[in-house]
Amino acid sequence: MNNEFDRDMISAIVKEIMNQLHVTGQVEKDKPLLIISSEEKYCEKKQQQLIARYQEHWTVQFQEDCCSSHIQSDSHVLILNASQDVIVRSAMGLADTVQSRLIAEALLKNAAVTFVQPAKDASLFEQTENNAYKEYLANQISRLEYFGAHFVKYEELDGRLGIGDNSIEGEATFTGKLLRESDVESAKTHSIVVPHHTVITPLARDAARRKKISIIKLEKK
Repeated sequence: MNNEFDRDMISAIVKEIMNQLHVTGQVEKDKPLLIISSEEKYCEKKQQQLIARYQEHWTVQFQEDCCSSHIQSDSHVLILNASQDVIVRSAMGLADTVQSRLIAEALLKNAAVTFVQPAKDASLFEQTENNAYKEYLANQISRLEYFGAHFVKYEELDGRLGIGDNSIEGEATFTGKLLRESDVESAKTHSIVVPHHTVITPLARDAARRKKISIIKLEKK
């Protein structure tokens, strides 16, 4: 791990704690905030369908109606039909569009960010040997995952948001470099297995104790 990533990781842990202690511009709510973002503007009927699907567990807002100051560490930003454009912009730290600014603000506040892979562009997310451009895209995705973002297929989305099947699984594997409070809060499992190099934030440990989830760190081989 280089010094730049060391600083990034320390900064991420500190910000997660500070966001819990000093939250400003909060939305009055009992449930955490789910912000749905898409380059495609949904009609009112589609918006109501999404609200109905997720409102049991979340306070649902859409990108165009949301202020970034509402984002807290337990919020979740959902990027539907994630395009190459938004992936590359976000990985490079650009914040020159409404969507990329929302993602940047969420990552800065250690809120969960989930990119949903569009079915029509699924091949872009597949590893292909001897294809420099796909390798470049894969590197951008890896960088976003390092920052704490997740990439899922549409059929995996409900599980990521903690809805649908409420059954508790025995064990889940986490492969990211930083396990955050939001990752533990969304887990439906008795234990989470992490690689030896994964850093576990204090708030993630607190959430694990509260939910009675064991965090198992693999030994270095």
